Amino acid sequence: MDIALTAGETGHVVYSTLHTISAGQTINRILGMFSKDEEPQVRERLVGSLRYIISQRLVPKKNGARLLVTELMGSSLRTREAIALGENENRRLADIIEAGNTAGWHSFEQSLIKAYEDDLITEETALLYCINKPTMRQRLDTVNKRRETAHSASLLKMKMDA
Repeated sequence: MDIALTAGETGHVVYSTLHTISAGQTINRILGMFSKDEEPQVRERLVGSLRYIISQRLVPKKNGARLLVTELMGSSLRTREAIALGENENRRLADIIEAGNTAGWHSFEQSLIKAYEDDLITEETALLYCINKPTMRQRLDTVNKRRETAHSASLLKMKMDA
């Protein structure tokens, strides 16, 4: 990891893989490869060289195939601050990623809920593969209520047309 950081700091493009479940955990895994004494310096090195973290998973589709679900986090003032100073309740990478959708960033939860809205995956799959179950449960309930309202409106329209 030290070699990868050094290469990134000297302008080389570095691609690497780590087995983690989110961008936030990727940062923690990298920090865990160094001693506690080195952590402040490693955080600064990451801030200076990290550009993107892309996380991916394959989840089962309704038809039995697999669907690629991703999380994408880029470098911004807010992400660099969260990496440099560490996360807290006001500075969470998950929240920063979700707010970065105008830059094309997205969380696993956002990818899963879109797949559910598009009727590609089941509710159970969305809950099984999400990172934040309470948030996912709330989003699924919202989608389901929207679907029920649309279905009721459709039935009412058919009744009125008959």
